[in-house]
Amino acid sequence: MMSNKFLLLDRDGTLIEEVPYLSDPNLVKLEKHVGESLSLIAKQNIPIIVITNQSGIGRGYFSWEKLACVNQKIEELLKPFDVRISAWYVCPCHPTEGLGHFKKDCSTRKPKPGLILEACQDFDAKPEECTFVGDRLSDIQAGKAAGCKPI
Repeated sequence: MMSNKFLLLDRDGTLIEEVPYLSDPNLVKLEKHVGESLSLIAKQNIPIIVITNQSGIGRGYFSWEKLACVNQKIEELLKPFDVRISAWYVCPCHPTEGLGHFKKDCSTRKPKPGLILEACQDFDAKPEECTFVGDRLSDIQAGKAAGCKPI
């Protein structure tokens, strides 16, 4: 049982199987046991928030609309488990590969904690009351930098 009040998690490689620059909802597959695991969290009335880098937008590989379709597919796959994503926080930037205003070293791209802190502010949560789950070192670094418990 989680003692923290919010669950923040990465999308690609954590919530769903990793597909580089995913823009096709038909390619979305939940990671093994994610539905069952998140169901246990949802039954405790713990909000689930996704924090994700999506530089494919900033690189011009896909649109915000395509991203929304992928995220909607994820929500559809989680519905049978009675899991609802409370919010999606996305950083479209990349410090060297982004196009136009998306080419920047911003505070919201993990491993920086900007999106985590923004989510905490929006949900009136203290970072130390949150667990951040990810599959990469940058996820763990972002969670630590924000003051969350990283897994």
